[in-house]
Amino acid sequence: MIVGSRAHAARRAGALSAGAAPSLDHALPYLLITPAALILGSVFVYPALENGWLSLWSWKLTAPERRTFVGLGNYIDLFAGNALFRQALGFTLLYTVVTLVVSLGLGLVAALLLHPVGASRRLVVALLLLPYMMSPVATGLGWGLIWGRDFGLANYLLGAVFRQEPLAWLADPTLAAIALMTTEVWRSVPFVTLVLLAGLAAVPAELGEAARIDGASGWQELRRITLPLLLPSLSVVIVFETIFKLRVFDLIIALTGGGPGTSTHSLGVVLYRFYFRYFDGGAAAAVGIVLLLLGGVFALLYLRLAGTEARS
Repeated sequence: MIVGSRAHAARRAGALSAGAAPSLDHALPYLLITPAALILGSVFVYPALENGWLSLWSWKLTAPERRTFVGLGNYIDLFAGNALFRQALGFTLLYTVVTLVVSLGLGLVAALLLHPVGASRRLVVALLLLPYMMSPVATGLGWGLIWGRDFGLANYLLGAVFRQEPLAWLADPTLAAIALMTTEVWRSVPFVTLVLLAGLAAVPAELGEAARIDGASGWQELRRITLPLLLPSLSVVIVFETIFKLRVFDLIIALTGGGPGTSTHSLGVVLYRFYFRYFDGGAAAAVGIVLLLLGGVFALLYLRLAGTEARS
């Protein structure tokens, strides 16, 4: 009798331990990411939520305790009644699209050219990374000398090659935008090249050899094999570069100062002006939320398109 009860208790304990093991295995991944989730929440999620809450109020930096709840009033004022914000939004989107497309194209070409290079590739990659290692402020100040009207290298080359009269690059709205985007492309291409080189290194060489044996041209190999396998790397580059370019601020301040006039104002520059020049905390917080939503929408769109392409 006693032996039977002990055997029953042992079987019951074994069943309980067997049932607990899968539960522990299921919960273990969540336990492991809990510290990272707490850190991420404290440095990103909470400030974003707090900023969203502040954007619903009308308040001044000089008197933050005197504030009035306006709901979506700050957003309505930005989109309906603030010409500077609308112009900055359009310039930011144009700047992001143009520099992203050109950087991706040049970075892809550079990666394809550097991929077959042997031992010297490390030296070339190290040299290519130098522009990206420079701070945006240093980049803007350096390129400001290149775009100078009287002694700039750009005008010297135009005069020597095309007999072109000196251009006031930073005094004309269109030329200033071109100068700013060119500088950003110069700074971004190394990052794109590095990520795509890493992606190309993971592409099996046997696939390309088999395609060439079957008579595929270089363009067909690139379109049918290389680019589909590079899609994860391209997605990473597009998401990161889109976010970086949407929040551009320091490069503009160092190179053009947002001018001439307000022609090269980005959303980051407008946010700075609202908060530190006009002391309008509610409007500045609303601009920050618009920037956050733009980055999130673009990132989700890219990831959704990349996932659809990968499944197809």
